[in-house]
Amino acid sequence: HFFFFLSDISDLQILSLVELSLDQDNPRDWYYALMDYGAYIKSTLGNQNKRSKHYSKQSKFEGSKRQLRGEILRLLSEKNSLLIKDVYTVSKRTKKETAEIIADLMKEGFIEEIEGKFYLVKS
Repeated sequence: HFFFFLSDISDLQILSLVELSLDQDNPRDWYYALMDYGAYIKSTLGNQNKRSKHYSKQSKFEGSKRQLRGEILRLLSEKNSLLIKDVYTVSKRTKKETAEIIADLMKEGFIEEIEGKFYLVKS
């Protein structure tokens, strides 16, 4: 453990060690081993992420924008398309807030609007 007794560890400090140790020929195996090691550390020492300079606790999911984004994407994967009124019905939020979330999903390339209907973008 390179940073065992330290706190406020920046991502840059960790990335330099990752670059040195990354298996260029088998990056997937290296990544899986890293995830296994992280799970082991968490089970034996608890959540060490809190020592990171960049750590922040994730906000509540229930009623969050993340929850509505997920709900919209789930519905589109089940129904193929949605009208804006369907999204407003599901959202239980203001039309302005719902429209902002839809705009974000479109800008990020997850959904598209064609003739008044929303669809998942096919990749």
